[in-house]
Amino acid sequence: MPSGKRWILRHCRNAHPHMCEYLIRKHGFSDLCRLPWDSGPKSKGSHLRDLMLDLLFVLKNLRPLREAQEIIAIGPMAPSVALLLKCRCLRSCQRVYWFGLFIHSPLWIRLLRASFRILDSTQLHYVLFSQFEKTLYAKAFSFDENRMVYLPYGDLSDLETQADAEVQLVKEPDDSRCFFSGGYSNRDYLSLIETFRSLPFKLIIVCSALNTEIREAIIPPNVKVLREVSSRLFDAYVKSAKACIIPIAHNTGAAGQSCLLRYMKNRKIIIATDTDVIREYITDGVSGILVNDNHESMASAIRAVNANTEGYRCYAEAAYESYARHFSGEALARQLDQMLDQGRERDGN
Repeated sequence: MPSGKRWILRHCRNAHPHMCEYLIRKHGFSDLCRLPWDSGPKSKGSHLRDLMLDLLFVLKNLRPLREAQEIIAIGPMAPSVALLLKCRCLRSCQRVYWFGLFIHSPLWIRLLRASFRILDSTQLHYVLFSQFEKTLYAKAFSFDENRMVYLPYGDLSDLETQADAEVQLVKEPDDSRCFFSGGYSNRDYLSLIETFRSLPFKLIIVCSALNTEIREAIIPPNVKVLREVSSRLFDAYVKSAKACIIPIAHNTGAAGQSCLLRYMKNRKIIIATDTDVIREYITDGVSGILVNDNHESMASAIRAVNANTEGYRCYAEAAYESYARHFSGEALARQLDQMLDQGRERDGN
């Protein structure tokens, strides 16, 4: 299929860059981005604005897209493409992949139910980052499970993210060998902070400016909160951590995987809230510690790791082996190839 028949549409060029580079190089996709770069965490108003501007961008580029037979739509670009498909503006298109659909809030799942049912069509396939979400969205939005594709959230980057100058920033006495927790969405940082208020250990949290629930007045002396740090500095803190913690707020699908993979790749001891998605990556008692709540169970796990860090090192090694086997660049490339090949076989291409 010529490159003009396959398109990637994304809001910004830093959205899944390594995956898109692979699809362009290996499968001949053409890439269409509205912005060269954009930040991930945003307010709801900013997300709504992105949806409207992305729709205008797609309409502006509708002429070449009319000939497309296969489209991968990423992020806020996906609803615009789904709308055009529903309005029969993409008559040549055999498949559209809504890549990486996830909704963290139970409230928004209820509010968006009617919208998703309106946008759904037989050529639309949903690429999900967890098996759990197939059942969740099939029930919530009446999606056809045959058009829902599970693709593990993996890492196609072969670049080393460590920067020596930044690593030194976290090797000071106050910051080294602390517990670490990072990420923005669907996190229960308030419970984690309260847990550490009663513990004699140090915790570093790296989050977003949009995590407004964390107020300076509630932060105890043994907890340090940083916001909007660079990816390299984030990894530097991970490398220096005694153990990494993922406190999830709601068991509502994909959440925490990108941070979790960084912890697995860096051979870290992992303590996480037991959710259906986390369980697809970590096996309790083998490659990490899964807790039933973010209070007493979390505190018990933290105390256990602090008392016997070396004893839990085997968990970190098992997590790394799972990462290499299922979530590395090589593993994800195989999954992408299989997803596209199966789609074309169904269409007889």
